[in-house]
Amino acid sequence: MSDKLLKGILDELQKLNRTSQDVWDMSDIASYMKFDEDHIRRRVITIPGFPFPAQLPTSEKGGHKRWFATEIKEWFKRWKIKK
Repeated sequence: MSDKLLKGILDELQKLNRTSQDVWDMSDIASYMKFDEDHIRRRVITIPGFPFPAQLPTSEKGGHKRWFATEIKEWFKRWKIKK
């Protein structure tokens, strides 16, 4: 294999590793699923089996919820229509 091809493969693997560690907030989920945030809040995260968030402690009541991007993507793929 050429060095250029190997470098390209390595770059893609590093990119995948970075995104597997990403955490998303409600707006990221909405953007990924192409819905508005209100729809995600009222209709999607209430579906049984939706991944539980990590809730960061803050001075605000309730804190800030974040989800692991890989968990959201895996969950979303389960809803793919099978022929």
